[in-house]
Amino acid sequence: MSKLGGKLNYSTKKVALKLEEIQGLTNMKLCFYNCTSLTKATVIPSSVTNIKSCFENCKKITTVTLKCNYNSEKDDVFIEPVFKDAFKNCENLTAGSIKVPAEQLQTYKDNAAIMGAQADWFVAE
Repeated sequence: MSKLGGKLNYSTKKVALKLEEIQGLTNMKLCFYNCTSLTKATVIPSSVTNIKSCFENCKKITTVTLKCNYNSEKDDVFIEPVFKDAFKNCENLTAGSIKVPAEQLQTYKDNAAIMGAQADWFVAE
């Protein structure tokens, strides 16, 4: 789990995060995994390079904004893509609900299946 994920307390309290203020944030692996009450994610900053399973099982999430570029690298431990299952089982994401950098739109769409997403969920910011 990422350092950020380890610091989050999954309770009934509402929390507002401003991730762009966390200098050097690159790893959000499993950060919001199983946060079943999460409805809207904070903006994921451009410095992030790993969102593996970041929003997996966040069944209520409806919008996400990614400022980061798609990363096709694989992690060192499980040799799986570092964006794998980022949106797996996110039942309330729909067409146009994930904003990504305009120059990365086609790359995100092309790799939607790896992330557990549908291509039409991605839209240029």
